[in-house]
Amino acid sequence: MPSVPRWKEIRNYPVISGIAVLAVGVTIAWWAGTNISPLFENAEIRRGQLWRFATSVLPHLDILHLAFNLYWLWVLGTTVERMYDHFRTALLILLFAIGSSSLDFAFAQGGVGLSGVGYGLFGLLYVLSQHDERFKDSLDKRTVNLFVGWFFRLHFDDGHSRIQCRQCRSCCWCRPWFAAWLCDRASASPYADRGEHRCAGTVWVPWIDYRATFH
Repeated sequence: MPSVPRWKEIRNYPVISGIAVLAVGVTIAWWAGTNISPLFENAEIRRGQLWRFATSVLPHLDILHLAFNLYWLWVLGTTVERMYDHFRTALLILLFAIGSSSLDFAFAQGGVGLSGVGYGLFGLLYVLSQHDERFKDSLDKRTVNLFVGWFFRLHFDDGHSRIQCRQCRSCCWCRPWFAAWLCDRASASPYADRGEHRCAGTVWVPWIDYRATFH
């Protein structure tokens, strides 16, 4: 796997860097109580507000959610932007954002975060590593196992305790002590107090599958 660019090389990757800055800014504004409801997926999509498919990837639930997604956006996204030009990279990111958000909205209630973009970049690099010499070493076995393992971990209950939080109506598949902490964090979220919208989110960290729906 190629070395990860240092943060001082941020100017060489304007697309990835710009998305990261937007995600941080929108997330902080959300945490501070700013109304960012026009960015979320909801019924307004059916009235033509299709931009929500793209903008819903910017907010994140908490610092773990944000840090995890930004790390892999930087690791995987810079590899794509280094090999492709900035314009094509931007189109790919937009495709992954809209594709993952629309699928989530079609089968669930929509979500937040760059996880879908991260998995889109992972899938792209995995395929390219098998067919394009330029990307031959873009992923190592450890990264592949990590992404595949977490994907199945997030979609299938592995026997850990499942806790239903009464305050935020969220389901947590994790260690009981950590589930309680997550539920407290979710119920304290500024978005939890806004009754006119709903948001389904996922925090992807080891041993945790956290999906919350706030009303």
